[in-house]
Amino acid sequence: MVWGRRPLAVRVMPLQHVKPYVKTNKNDALDAEAISEAVRRPTMRFVPIKTVGQQAILRVHGAREQLVWTRTAQAGLLGEFGVMVRSGVHCVVQAAEDAANNDDGRLPTLLRPLLRELVEHIKVRGRKDRPA
Repeated sequence: MVWGRRPLAVRVMPLQHVKPYVKTNKNDALDAEAISEAVRRPTMRFVPIKTVGQQAILRVHGAREQLVWTRTAQAGLLGEFGVMVRSGVHCVVQAAEDAANNDDGRLPTLLRPLLRELVEHIKVRGRKDRPA
């Protein structure tokens, strides 16, 4: 009997469903054995593979989340040096811009270029993210 190559169906399993089948310390051979054991179970649930469109949407959401985090970090940075910032995107950007350009002694000179760069990044990203 000649064995030919058969196309394999790719299926993705959630990690939490495979973990119970890992017997001892983690290494590649034991991981493979656990996956092999888990895939044979009739009750194993598989995760549908994402389409390119779904992956793109996830990446857009990730980029937006990173932008929000940058703005939040900027407000925290200003607060550490006594610059009070009201809520809102425009307030954070305006306060950061004022603090970076004013030499009132509250913000160390070393941080001014970084703050200017962050402000510019937020402004550019904000323009790109606005719907046309």
